[in-house]
Amino acid sequence: MQLSDALLFFFASLLVILASGDEQHILRHHSRRSIANDARYVGFQFTAEPENIIAHADSRVLLHCRHSTASKTNGYLETHIEWRKDGAPLQGVRQAGRVLVLSNGSLSIENFAAADEGKYQCVVHVTTRGKEQEKVAWTFLSRRATVLLASLNEFEVQPENRVAFKGDSVVFQCITLVFGYFQRSTNMTLNRPPQ
Repeated sequence: MQLSDALLFFFASLLVILASGDEQHILRHHSRRSIANDARYVGFQFTAEPENIIAHADSRVLLHCRHSTASKTNGYLETHIEWRKDGAPLQGVRQAGRVLVLSNGSLSIENFAAADEGKYQCVVHVTTRGKEQEKVAWTFLSRRATVLLASLNEFEVQPENRVAFKGDSVVFQCITLVFGYFQRSTNMTLNRPPQ
């Protein structure tokens, strides 16, 4: 390996370390060739990525993952899709069952439950052979989608009984926590004069 190839490989590896966030990006590549060969995958893009979902118990959740490649290589091109939940690969989901990867790459979760909550991400592995039959492997990450189980709101402040004279206005306050995170406040007024 020449020094220039070694430096280019080092900077490509550094790109792996610096890659972060929910943006589409190249995670890594394995090649003994220079980055000049990397241009053949500029055409990769996700055409559908998973989106945040709040799902009801026992419902079906569908997380999409579709992509297109515009490889300039004339020959071998293989893609493989895997899914991760909270950063860890989902194991054994290609077979028939409650959680499975569909033929188009989307993830289907039947009978959604609290144990299924988490951050999901589609990972696409693309492998090809170059002119000299060396393998080049790429890994592309979709954005992360948060999937939550819909639940009844928790009350932080509940309306209290009030005693009032006929015709008086009465205000009832109610504050709820939506999914345990966001606070929503509602005031209800009885017999308020028209404004």
